[in-house]
Amino acid sequence: PEFALVNLPRDIGYVYLTTSEYSPHLPKFGAQMALDLASVASDAFRKKGRYRDYIMEGGGMEFLTHQGGFGKAYKPTGRISNAFEALQTAARYLGETSETWTRLALRERALKNGKSPLQATYEARNYLDFAQGGSFVKVADSAIPYLNASVQATRGLLRSPKQDPKGFAIKSAWISSLASNLWFANHIINSTAYNEIDERIRNDNWIITTPLSYTDDRGNK
Repeated sequence: PEFALVNLPRDIGYVYLTTSEYSPHLPKFGAQMALDLASVASDAFRKKGRYRDYIMEGGGMEFLTHQGGFGKAYKPTGRISNAFEALQTAARYLGETSETWTRLALRERALKNGKSPLQATYEARNYLDFAQGGSFVKVADSAIPYLNASVQATRGLLRSPKQDPKGFAIKSAWISSLASNLWFANHIINSTAYNEIDERIRNDNWIITTPLSYTDDRGNK
């Protein structure tokens, strides 16, 4: 179930890095993305309107949520017979919605930029298309979870600087600046707590410490 919470910001960051529909300047991109997410939220959660258009225009595929499921996510009758199926159905809905929500936002931005509906759907699907992949990777993917998804994500990152070198350089500069300022702020505000965090966690995540603290029953701060 927590997949949706992690996936949404990750997808937003990936859209920023690998597409040219949005502004390369991070503050403006944030405003544009927030506006588009709000515009398509109702259709994304209710599976109506723009979502149906996106699917009918070829946007459907096996998302990460589908690859991570156990057994059947739902019965052909649509009936839920036990608590596990109910949890699985809810988790699948949240995960799939988090994946399609960002794609619908990207499609909406492409439409605003003058693309036709089919072109906009192509942009939203192609920026990270899990249906693509060579025969070897497809076979290996059955034994190594998410291998093809990782390959496609890497391809997208490598493709982006070739398609738009200037835009990618601007985006990299914004991200580097944000990371540097965040590192500096953590050291100024709470260097003790920041240095106690595992190095791998610090490298793989955006860490935001605060000056707030509490002491547990054992006296640990």
